[in-house]
Amino acid sequence: MVRVLCLRRREHWNGKTILAWLTPMMMKLFNSGLDVALQFLKTSHEMVRNLLEALLGNLGEELDDSKIDAFIGKKMVNMNFYPTCPNPELTVGVGRHSDMGTLTILLQDGIGGLYVKVPEDVDMEKKGEWVEIPPIPGALVINVGDMLQVPIKTYFDTSFNFKNL
Repeated sequence: MVRVLCLRRREHWNGKTILAWLTPMMMKLFNSGLDVALQFLKTSHEMVRNLLEALLGNLGEELDDSKIDAFIGKKMVNMNFYPTCPNPELTVGVGRHSDMGTLTILLQDGIGGLYVKVPEDVDMEKKGEWVEIPPIPGALVINVGDMLQVPIKTYFDTSFNFKNL
């Protein structure tokens, strides 16, 4: 499962579109934009496979077809867009959470607001603190999701993150 999120600042609110892998019968129901959506799903699948190969390969693990099926067998893209909210006092942020699925791929805007919790074994001075991940124009932030916690827990702490909107 892959989630691709576009994050905005506090005066933005959530609008959500979810695309799941479509069966041939379902595809007949969709006309506008279907080719673009399907190409995006195919491209994101290839990108996630390459990321998993790199991540697991550097940990001495091999990514075979059975692992691919386990990690990304169900192809799903969850896109969050936060348009400007007409009443900023009504906005709700994305609270502290771990990311479900295998990987979360974030495209941040220039506003920022993404925080991660520093694991205890990474930085003793900041252990347990929430630190902001500053946006880098054109860069993607790759979060390790819950599905990868078991196979790589001995290497990384896939700790919580949150978005301050």
